[in-house]
Amino acid sequence: MLETQHRGVRVVYLVGPRARPGSWLPRSMSRWNDVAALRWIAPQIALSHVYLCGPDAWMEAAARAADAAGAQHVHAEQFAW
Repeated sequence: MLETQHRGVRVVYLVGPRARPGSWLPRSMSRWNDVAALRWIAPQIALSHVYLCGPDAWMEAAARAADAAGAQHVHAEQFAW
């Protein structure tokens, strides 16, 4: 997991092969379940805006986890290859 922070905005990069089918987590975080990992990465997720950008299956998994973790504001940017 790579992370940068600038002017109050925190960006977490989750790169590499997925932990398992249907998961948004990278393999390096495979011991976590999707919702617990999201709450650890973003403890105030219910008060935050979540921005998703990536392949459809990844975004669907991440959006499900964000919803289950209590996120109220999820924004998605879809693109095609």
